[in-house]
Amino acid sequence: MKSRLPMRFLFPLLITFFALMEISITYLVSRSGALEQVKIEIRNDLSSRITSMQGTLRLLLELNQLAGVERMIASFGTMADNEIMLLTNERQQIIASTRRQDTGMPLHQQLPIVEGLLVRQVLDQRKVVIRLSEDGRWRDGYGTVCRSGSGGLREQYCGLLFQRVDFRYHVAKRLDTLNKQTLYNLFAIFLLAAVLMMMLQFLLTHRAERLARTAGDFAAGNRQVRCEISGVDELARVAASVDQMMDQLVEDEKELLLAREVFMNAGESIIITNAHSQIIDVNPEFERTTGYTRDEVLGVNPSILSSGRHDENFYRAMWMALQSDGQWSGEIWDRRKSGEVYPKWLTVSVIRNAEGEPSYYVGIFKDITLQKETEERLQSLAYYDPLTRLPNRLLFRDRLQHELDVSDRHKVGTALFFIDLDRFKQVNDTLGHDIGDELLVSVASRVRECLRSVDTVARLGGDEFTVILSDLDERDVIARLAGDIIDALQRVFILRGHEVYIGASIGIGLYPADGADMESLLKSADEAMYRAKQAGRGNYKFASEHGDTSG
Repeated sequence: MKSRLPMRFLFPLLITFFALMEISITYLVSRSGALEQVKIEIRNDLSSRITSMQGTLRLLLELNQLAGVERMIASFGTMADNEIMLLTNERQQIIASTRRQDTGMPLHQQLPIVEGLLVRQVLDQRKVVIRLSEDGRWRDGYGTVCRSGSGGLREQYCGLLFQRVDFRYHVAKRLDTLNKQTLYNLFAIFLLAAVLMMMLQFLLTHRAERLARTAGDFAAGNRQVRCEISGVDELARVAASVDQMMDQLVEDEKELLLAREVFMNAGESIIITNAHSQIIDVNPEFERTTGYTRDEVLGVNPSILSSGRHDENFYRAMWMALQSDGQWSGEIWDRRKSGEVYPKWLTVSVIRNAEGEPSYYVGIFKDITLQKETEERLQSLAYYDPLTRLPNRLLFRDRLQHELDVSDRHKVGTALFFIDLDRFKQVNDTLGHDIGDELLVSVASRVRECLRSVDTVARLGGDEFTVILSDLDERDVIARLAGDIIDALQRVFILRGHEVYIGASIGIGLYPADGADMESLLKSADEAMYRAKQAGRGNYKFASEHGDTSG
């Protein structure tokens, strides 16, 4: 129910309304009771009048004091409720009446309102009868006045004593009293309502309006307002609670503004979804990273970012971790709006409601493309020669150990070449280091061209190169590959207009014949390479003495 009336009007009006209803009901009930009471009172009063007059009138008649009878009857004519009062003799002739013109007239001729049968009954039974007229306007009283016969005879002669009173007069008098009482009650009610209205204006409405005005100003953005309503009543306690609540809201608002600023200015992308995995908010960094605007993704499932690189098992494991631990972190590949696939580090957290059920999911991620590239560059610097892009000494040893382990498992051979360039120092000293660097790059390229894709070429430093031949133990094939490398390196190199001629000496070690482990194999191949150089360069030598062969 909505009301536009102020409470200072509403409460008094409600009280007045219910009070008027009660007064109306009381009035109707009292009116009905008053009418019944008037009937009883008039009957009793009329019966009392007739009874009290019978003895006096009898005495006056026996003394033949008709003048006294007339005066006594006439005295009732002055009563406000009297309509008529009369007395008849035994022949039913009016001998006294409040209306003088009726004296001497026959009763039934003069007053047809008198019931003949009732008169006879009253005279015969000598009783008092009170009767309400047919139209309800009058109360009629019937009684007898008897006197002794002449000479003191015992025979009595009875006449009729009749009086009609105005029933409406008594009703109006009683209703007038009831109406006055009702008007007094109404006046008291309206006076009470006015007093209550003023009290409500002072105690309730004025302070309630202040409370509402303060709340409205606070809602409009004024954070300095306070209710400051004094007292210990309920409204004062409400105002104190509102002041406390506004203070708390101000503090919460500061925290929310701070959280919003952090959200908007965070260096990481933030995405928030509801329990149905629908995006409800993202921050500007998300827009910069993904290329999607906030309006484009609101209400959308985060799967629009999926790169397609991860299978169902990956996402199933992610959701299981969220359900059990409430958080998941890991590297994941996603796709930008442009279609570019990129790596990111993602942390997803679950926000639960008071019942412990998930209500929101917050994802925080950072594009780690640069980090991945940096890691790759660092890995390249750590494992690859920066000039030739060949594996360096560290990666070479790792791969060699791997090949030796494979040889042990599968019982196959592995060959190792140690290559040392001939006349490289002369080129470096005469043409400069830049030409020397270009020569080393060209050497690496020619060596790779002579080998299989499964073989590994590495640069250990300076002009020293190594080759790992996988799953190969045929000496003739190994020797042919070594000869191919020497031939390739003896061909002329054209470097910045210069014709450059070099050669190479190769030492060959076979596993496990020339070494039971990596260190011994390396030593055997290195020694074989020095024997090849001593043999006049442009040669290769096997480490095994019984199988030495020169190219």
